[in-house]
Amino acid sequence: MLPDGTMDGTKDENSSFLLFNLIPVGLRIVAIQSTKTGRYVAMNSEGYLYTSTQSGRAWYIGINRDGQVMKGNRVKKTKGAAHFLPKLIEVAMYREPSLHDIGEQSPPRKTAKTSDTPVSNDDKKDKLPPKTSAS
Repeated sequence: MLPDGTMDGTKDENSSFLLFNLIPVGLRIVAIQSTKTGRYVAMNSEGYLYTSTQSGRAWYIGINRDGQVMKGNRVKKTKGAAHFLPKLIEVAMYREPSLHDIGEQSPPRKTAKTSDTPVSNDDKKDKLPPKTSAS
């Protein structure tokens, strides 16, 4: 998507106009927004793509094997052309910390205050009703 809002294909994988946000709006439905222009990919009633400042009606977008966008009325959700995946830009791999690393970094445990008075079991016995004998 170019700055003037027009859409065109390119073979330049490093173009800054290739980055899009895939915004989930439903189950297996996304809005496609250009990160550079902030405009959305849209389709008119005749099945041609254009750009819009607002996200609108859901359509299936198909791309054929030559990289050309297919007309909307030719694309069905069951066709392979409608199932395309975005190219991952960057994957970050992190090492999971071991339990030894976590134990050394944890803060000290809180201890009970010395001013708190403990409750003994003898105090509870005084509050129980007296036992009656059944003789």
